[in-house]
Amino acid sequence: MGKAHTTRADPTKKTFRLRPDQIRDIAKGFGGCIATDTITRGGRKAAFIYREATERNLDRGWRFMSGFRSRRVHA
Repeated sequence: MGKAHTTRADPTKKTFRLRPDQIRDIAKGFGGCIATDTITRGGRKAAFIYREATERNLDRGWRFMSGFRSRRVHA
């Protein structure tokens, strides 16, 4: 896994695995999803994917988890 990059656009100032210019929109117009920090920040692959009901307009209910639990808390 390579060096993580910080994005200025994120209000929480989290450090993500990919820079904004490395992210591709693969489901344009289909809303959003939730992926855990071990995926978006740690670069792990999704091991568990499921969909649940949601009442949020932009959220389509898709959830992505790596199945890995880190003892380290991300800042």
